[in-house]
Amino acid sequence: MLEAEDAAAIEVLDRSKKRYLAFIGQLVDVREALRNLARIETQMNDKKTELLSALGDKALINGGAVIQ
Repeated sequence: MLEAEDAAAIEVLDRSKKRYLAFIGQLVDVREALRNLARIETQMNDKKTELLSALGDKALINGGAVIQ
């Protein structure tokens, strides 16, 4: 779900930059689009971290070892 939001946020950022450079849009729109993209990417990184932690916990519970 976050990957779809990430793709949409990238598209919105590109559109807002084009509008700004064509003197149609405002810089605030570009800033908000960039802020939204950063928020989504942070959420994606958090979820990946949680997944890796859960996989490590599962491996340890099942008698496996986590190699460093």
